[in-house]
Amino acid sequence: MISLFKKPENILETGERLFLLGIFFLPFALPIGAFFLLISLVISFSNNYKQIFKDKWNYPIFVSLGIILMSTLNSTIINTPYELLKYEKSIIWINLFNWIPILFGFCGFQPYLVSNNQKIRASKFLLLGSIPVIISCVLQFNFNIYGPFRILNGLIVWFQYPLKQSAYAVTGLFNNQNYTACFFSIVLPFALFTLKRTKSNFNKYFLIIFNFLIVYFMFLTQSRNAFLCLFLIFFYFFGFKRLLLIISSISIITLILGFLGFINNFLIAFISEINLNTFYSKLLELNTNPRTQIWHSAISFIQKRPILGWGASTFSHLFNFHNEKLKPPLQLLNSQHSHNLFLELSHNFGLPLAFIILITLTMLIFKVINNIKINFKDFDSLINETWLISSLLVLLYQTTDITYYDGKISLIICILFAGLRTILPVHNFRKNT
Repeated sequence: MISLFKKPENILETGERLFLLGIFFLPFALPIGAFFLLISLVISFSNNYKQIFKDKWNYPIFVSLGIILMSTLNSTIINTPYELLKYEKSIIWINLFNWIPILFGFCGFQPYLVSNNQKIRASKFLLLGSIPVIISCVLQFNFNIYGPFRILNGLIVWFQYPLKQSAYAVTGLFNNQNYTACFFSIVLPFALFTLKRTKSNFNKYFLIIFNFLIVYFMFLTQSRNAFLCLFLIFFYFFGFKRLLLIISSISIITLILGFLGFINNFLIAFISEINLNTFYSKLLELNTNPRTQIWHSAISFIQKRPILGWGASTFSHLFNFHNEKLKPPLQLLNSQHSHNLFLELSHNFGLPLAFIILITLTMLIFKVINNIKINFKDFDSLINETWLISSLLVLLYQTTDITYYDGKISLIICILFAGLRTILPVHNFRKNT
């Protein structure tokens, strides 16, 4: 077990301590967390570069990095499209920081996540770092304490917008309720895992409250993805019978709290409006739905530059100023991204890059699922399955939104998939137990 207060045995152990500190600070102090993670990444590459470059799973990452640089050069210097002639090209280069560090992190963070004990330690530090996020939600929703709060001359910002400004959805220190919901969806499987394996009664009581608060604020984000993730998480951890018991208990609690009347009125009003005509009209509305319009726009632009794309961060500019053919008039909409990670990668850097990333992630996930079934016993399987579930849930969010663009979440995604890689065999990194 690595202690942060003991003298490290070697430079790689120092890197792992910095890695854990980075995970701890990441949820509530992104610049500090990113700083520690960056140093740990440098240490990892300097000590494991041979293994990193030998690992075949990293080859698609290196190819992707090359494509990203080629795409950026093409969009800004070699073959700049007329739609971007008045667009500030430096923004495209700056926004590469949304992508390149994450790809390097997938390769470089693996030595810190090889053993099951390393994964468990990393998950504990993530849970500790999520406590300030929960506190920020409590302050926002229960005490009406609003921000934004700026620390270190604005380097660290807790947004905590007024509830009216966020449509009464909880955001906490994030600037959007979907980011908050995504973060809690990542954390909850690890919180339940920790509760499941703890033996101390005192710790169990604390973890029960901790888990309850995460679930409570996931509901208050009003995110549809959060509701789906909650169902999937509870179905996995508790099974179908226990899930029914939980739902029944929640129903009884809501009855006691007096919310049943409101729910019944809502359901009656909803059911009374359902008929074939309204169902058909809803289908017709899909074509003019804002999300559908955004996807339609992304696909249209991808078709114009399918090989190397338009460059990082350009979707918002093109969507708002070069969508003359789409209806209804798009001045009513304002989108900063394409709301789908595959479309975003295709738009920014071209279809080849998007397919390389998609195929690599898909193969990794299926091989991890197969490996967990075959090679691991119950204890080993539980942390790896939890790691896999958290990774799948965060991917689910990227299908209808791109919470990836929050730096905290993108770095956690990077760490999660680096950990997935280490579940597979033929890994030559040293294990710190």
